[in-house]
Amino acid sequence: MCAGRLVSPNFGQGVPCLALPLLNALTAHIALLDPVGTILAVNAAWTDFARANGADAPTTTGVGVNYLAVCRTTSGADASTATVVATGIAAVLAGQRDSFTYEYTCHAPHEQRWFRMRVTSLGSTVGAIVVHEPITAAKQNAQTNAWLAAIVASSDDAIIGTTLAGQILSWNASAERIFGYPASQVIGQPFTRIMPPPLDVELMPLSPDDDDPRRYVEHALVRHDGQRIIVALNFAPIRDQDGMIVGSVVIGHDVTEQKKTEAALRASKERFRSIIENSVEGIVLIDANLQTCYVSPTITTLLGYPVETFAALWTHGLCHPDDQLQLDTFIATLTTNGGATGQVTTRLFHQDGNWRWVELRGNNQTHNPAIREIIVSFHNVTKRVWLYDEMFAAHRRLQQISQQLLVAQEQGRHHIARELHDEIGQALGALKINLYMLGTWPGTSANTARLAESLHIVDVLIQQVRTLSLDLHPAMLDDLGLVATLMWYLDRFQQRTGLALAFADRLGVVPMSPLVATACFRIAQEALTNVARHAQAQRMTVTLSRQEEMFALSVCDDGIGFDVQDQRAKAGAGASLGLISIAERAERAGGWVDISSSPGNGAEVWAWFPLDVASAVAN
Repeated sequence: MCAGRLVSPNFGQGVPCLALPLLNALTAHIALLDPVGTILAVNAAWTDFARANGADAPTTTGVGVNYLAVCRTTSGADASTATVVATGIAAVLAGQRDSFTYEYTCHAPHEQRWFRMRVTSLGSTVGAIVVHEPITAAKQNAQTNAWLAAIVASSDDAIIGTTLAGQILSWNASAERIFGYPASQVIGQPFTRIMPPPLDVELMPLSPDDDDPRRYVEHALVRHDGQRIIVALNFAPIRDQDGMIVGSVVIGHDVTEQKKTEAALRASKERFRSIIENSVEGIVLIDANLQTCYVSPTITTLLGYPVETFAALWTHGLCHPDDQLQLDTFIATLTTNGGATGQVTTRLFHQDGNWRWVELRGNNQTHNPAIREIIVSFHNVTKRVWLYDEMFAAHRRLQQISQQLLVAQEQGRHHIARELHDEIGQALGALKINLYMLGTWPGTSANTARLAESLHIVDVLIQQVRTLSLDLHPAMLDDLGLVATLMWYLDRFQQRTGLALAFADRLGVVPMSPLVATACFRIAQEALTNVARHAQAQRMTVTLSRQEEMFALSVCDDGIGFDVQDQRAKAGAGASLGLISIAERAERAGGWVDISSSPGNGAEVWAWFPLDVASAVAN
């Protein structure tokens, strides 16, 4: 309980007059008790403390109040403290002990306060004197020192205290861990025990006259167990209350692994720089403001410009005018989107005045906080573009030759079909007439059966010649077009195979070149033949359609299907020529084929032709 709750203006009667000024001059709060615990008087410090805590000293005095009674009636948070105090004072007044000491708190709203109570007997007939001494500063210092000690003890860094002469005074657990020496072996020893000469002459000892007594050094040393380490040491002064340097604190951190990592990083950077500078690709680093941060020397080899000139001009000034927009888009994408990547092929002018095809590949590194640049690599692809152009031109020439060959083949088929129809067909027709007339002559009755058989053979030959002529090149394809010819062929195919066939014409009016019309007819022939031979289908659908700028022929069935990849592999090995024939015919006519199938799910064959190709007039 707080002593300031019981007050008296001064010591009264019975106190030696010489004691009054002495006790009133003390800072401790002092009260005089009679043998039963009644307060006889208090000193000035007691009164001042009571006033500071709200007591009215002139009207509320402690004189005549029994201290023990007040303690014993105290309740609330102070009850336990009051009980201890009352018990201690009663023991002193009863002569059971000469003195009683107790520390307690008496906190104010805005500060924490601690006091130490000392009760001393003045004799059983006189009473006792109670002294309340403020110890807040000592308590706070003790707490601060405890916190500092805990920080030092738990720090991962070695914390060592030394005198100005370098004698070790303190040694924490991390110092023992880092240097390998237990505290018992180094306390009182010179700092050179763990840091043998030669030391940097500027490190130890610290001088009281130093303008800047702080030091930092990274030093290699050998631990107690013989392991070599590198330690970063910070030396800072320890000052007394007058600001004089009386010692130093050394904070040490093991940076061995950090130094190894830094060395590895430097070596890696050197290797990276060497790779960049010796790469066939040029490397440019730019920031989000399009400022060029780095240009590799390979750029000069690639485009002939000095590094400085290229850095200033490459985004605007070196690009071919026709490619400037796509270069601007490429750079804008990289500079505005963190983590973005991109690629573009553009033309940049060489210093010799000619342009080069250059492939740019970019990577925005801003998703990595440690890297702010945007990396752009430059690769000369001029030869590759030229080779591609030559290859494309060769492919076009080959395609033209294939188309010409296809036309020639169809013309040959057309000629053979015409010869079969006009020459052999007519000759067989004439032979049939002659044989028929021979059967009407007198005297031929004995040969009637043989003539009938010959007439039958001639009929079969005539039909076979007609069929072969139509299969080689149906004349109606030239006269009536693809739709009519497919309808006629599907009707004959249905009669021969018995399969249910459906035909859908969704094409509309589309001019079609003889080359594409012939290719579609032959693709339909091949696809239908494959279905009849292998698919075990019940129904088939043939469709002509237009989809946007494409013309398509499709042949679909509900058969057993097949593995497309497996059939393509067999076709590549020469075991299945039907798929090859279909694909080659479409490609020669400027189109392509898609085949979709799986075992048990039928098959779909789609032949696609761009409308401009389908309607082009064949040469």
